[in-house]
Amino acid sequence: MVLEAQGEFSEAARIHRATREVQRRVLGPEHTFSLSSATILASVLRAQGELPEAARVFRETLAARRRVLGAEHPDTLSTKNNLGILLQTLAKQTEQNGERQEAAVLYGRAADMFELSLVWRVRRRRGVLPDEGARVGRGASPRHKRGSEPVSYT
Repeated sequence: MVLEAQGEFSEAARIHRATREVQRRVLGPEHTFSLSSATILASVLRAQGELPEAARVFRETLAARRRVLGAEHPDTLSTKNNLGILLQTLAKQTEQNGERQEAAVLYGRAADMFELSLVWRVRRRRGVLPDEGARVGRGASPRHKRGSEPVSYT
């Protein structure tokens, strides 16, 4: 708990993993102390930002607590609540990542369109492409004339 309070999540996670493994080996994987260690480890992983790993540990712990303690035991319900909160956080991040990706795609399209617009403007100025007026049959704008004859693209 002290390491977590100091923000030393990596070290805290390492210690909690080691403690959990010793308790599982000595006491068994479904002993209440082993399950409590797993819950603490999942909480540290969540605080560290390792959300998928934390969700995996919470799920394993929840399944074991249901088998050992029952679905309505306070420890089971607490683990279920912690997993639910974590899954909400993961869903929000996934949604935000999706929105960020969509925004990046749209931004990329806008940038491509802007770049294409610049290319077309440069080509029009050089007389390579017709002016908008030329496409409707009115001839090119004065800046696109070559010599004294208007350029017609119709």
